[in-house]
Amino acid sequence: TIALEKEIGQAARYLKKPEVQQYARQTASSVTGLALWPRLVLDDTTVVNSRTFPTGQHQKSHWQTVLPIMTPEPIAVVPGQSQIKVALEVSWPTSVTQPPTY
Repeated sequence: TIALEKEIGQAARYLKKPEVQQYARQTASSVTGLALWPRLVLDDTTVVNSRTFPTGQHQKSHWQTVLPIMTPEPIAVVPGQSQIKVALEVSWPTSVTQPPTY
């Protein structure tokens, strides 16, 4: 794709092209975490959704995508694989000063 070619071109300033191409292929065919978009529920009627506007259309947001890393090493995805099964455990602390753990 054009975006991948652009990334390869920029990375090639620091690495040799075969190394960059190999890294790009590995990155494009592996998983390390899940992308999440925050939704803040303030009360029964007030919800701030960073992903969509109230009518469902796309909304650009200044909120960053949350990307919890789920594995210390990337997990390879087989070409043509249509599903990835994920088992996730999240611990929600009772204090707002403590972050959740995944």
